Amino acid sequence: MKAIVFDLDGLMVDSEPLARRAWELVLKDYDRQLDEDLYQRMVGLRLEDSSRLVGQTLNIEVDPADLARKETARFELIMNEGLSTMPGLDVLMSSIRDQKIPWAVATSSRLSYARKVLEGVGLLDHCQAIASGEE
Repeated sequence: MKAIVFDLDGLMVDSEPLARRAWELVLKDYDRQLDEDLYQRMVGLRLEDSSRLVGQTLNIEVDPADLARKETARFELIMNEGLSTMPGLDVLMSSIRDQKIPWAVATSSRLSYARKVLEGVGLLDHCQAIASGEE
């Protein structure tokens, strides 16, 4: 094995419930609810695409960029309460370090978010590269 590329959300960190909660709080401001079908269609999309999908599906006449900003603000508040790694990640990362295998992250999320998350869980200094949804 020469290298490993990880996805970030839902694989390395348990962020998907936090993102869902952030969207639920944003939509509450518009008297809308996030149902399971819409949420499942959003998973894995870039924030800008999720915001467009939410606005169109729930008939919210707001610029998708505004929805994205609101979701980001709510998500950051929720994330400050704590973000946990997925079960087994610590053991896996220890093994990867012991074997000196380089690793990187590929994510549909923004680079600033990915860096913040990796820093928050103590992995940023060990990550060789990040490919973000902005690329």
